Amino acid sequence: MARYTRGPAWRGRSWLTGWMRLIGAVLLAASAVTAAGERIRLPEGPGADLVYAKCQTCHDLQYVADASGLLPAQWRAVMAGMHDYGFTATEQENAELIQYLTTYLGHNAPPSSASAEPQATTRDGRFVYERNCATCHGAEGRGQ
Repeated sequence: MARYTRGPAWRGRSWLTGWMRLIGAVLLAASAVTAAGERIRLPEGPGADLVYAKCQTCHDLQYVADASGLLPAQWRAVMAGMHDYGFTATEQENAELIQYLTTYLGHNAPPSSASAEPQATTRDGRFVYERNCATCHGAEGRGQ
């Protein structure tokens, strides 16, 4: 009588080994996607820091870069859709985001200057926290 085997790929290996390899491959792929997303640089301009802060909290910046060339009404529709998915921003932040997206990633975006050096700015920690962290962590840092 022939013994049942799981096939040559599993011969001599436990199911745990297979799962560990699968999990390792998924984690490796996820880290590669994350590393690729961290290399995306948006055009410098007023509001770029807000785009980095708000958009990356939910998705990779590749989505933003791929959408470049949209008309102002299309960017407003994209932002409305993000709110449907739980995106939170004040009216002032929404206006600043739309202004940046339509100016620097819109239909008539200015040419990017590869030779432009990023400008160093000095900001206090409260400003950075309010712009980058408070959406998730709350105004007092205790969560929402």
